Amino acid sequence: MLALDDGLEAARKEYALHFFSVDAHVNLAKQQYDSGNRLQAFYTLEAARGDRFEPKEFTQAFRRIFQNDDFDNSAKAEEVLRAQLKASPDDFDVLLKLADVYISREDWTQAIPLLQSASKARPQKFSPVAALGQVYERMGKTTESQAVVTAWAKQNPESENAYHVRIDQQFAQNKFAEARPLVEEALKKFPDDAALHFDMGLVLERADDLAGTRQEFDKAAQLGPKEAHVQGWWRASISKGKSICAARLTCT
Repeated sequence: MLALDDGLEAARKEYALHFFSVDAHVNLAKQQYDSGNRLQAFYTLEAARGDRFEPKEFTQAFRRIFQNDDFDNSAKAEEVLRAQLKASPDDFDVLLKLADVYISREDWTQAIPLLQSASKARPQKFSPVAALGQVYERMGKTTESQAVVTAWAKQNPESENAYHVRIDQQFAQNKFAEARPLVEEALKKFPDDAALHFDMGLVLERADDLAGTRQEFDKAAQLGPKEAHVQGWWRASISKGKSICAARLTCT
């Protein structure tokens, strides 16, 4: 426990000395999380994500520090993935990895056909559809973004992600009270889904149930230690109707 305490104290000093460094914020949250204070870690991340740093900058720091994700979008990595895809054109994982490279560069025209191919290869997987929705959103094509995600949810209505989509659509219209029965229904089917507990926390927050809110957020943080939207990494503003998933492929 001493090592954890030392790490937390060092992170606090780094945070104070380098307040305008995104790494200092995310590292403090990681030390808080490792010390058992998951809710405080969530709030530290959420403040950094929402108020102080650009989503892209925050996302990179979160992946590197929280997820040990050394994502490579270099020309060499692209070349390797292209060769793998040529050898196996329907390889789902390679399609997503190569799409990730282009998404990270904001090269939407290259990413779209790869995501579409991945979705055809595994139509029940939400990850390429979620990413495609994000790409359309960033291109300013909100109608297309909503349509592709909604269509998938209708085809897979009993899946966890279909519930996420429907709940998000309610939240986008500021219908938190109306969404509560849907969230409760989803939690009965998927009681260990961190995002659903997060959603219930949002519902309870709007109902001024602060104790319930804290309980649900804490539960979400415990269940989803590496889920970006739960831990405070770019969960796009629901008031603007954006997807819960990030530009990289974190949804399953």
